[in-house]
Amino acid sequence: MSVTYNDVARVTREVDQVTCDLCGAEAARGNTWPVDSFAIDEITIMRKTGRSAGSFGEINEEKVDVCPDCWVSKVVPFFEGLGAKFRGEGVQW
Repeated sequence: MSVTYNDVARVTREVDQVTCDLCGAEAARGNTWPVDSFAIDEITIMRKTGRSAGSFGEINEEKVDVCPDCWVSKVVPFFEGLGAKFRGEGVQW
């Protein structure tokens, strides 16, 4: 028996730059807001819809990127004005 293989090119998408969709500010390090190399501050408001049937499926995402300043001064007050209550969850390792 003989087996032959075809080379298949795959495209990988990586985030190059994140810009706040509300004020236009650009993230300090391309895809994350803080300047400190150990800090994490990523904010995305997203809706994910789709269907999954085992080994195949389809996912659609609608996203809005928001900087930390707009999160605090615009997004949180907006949702709290609608009656939403934010809850914090922490993880340590």
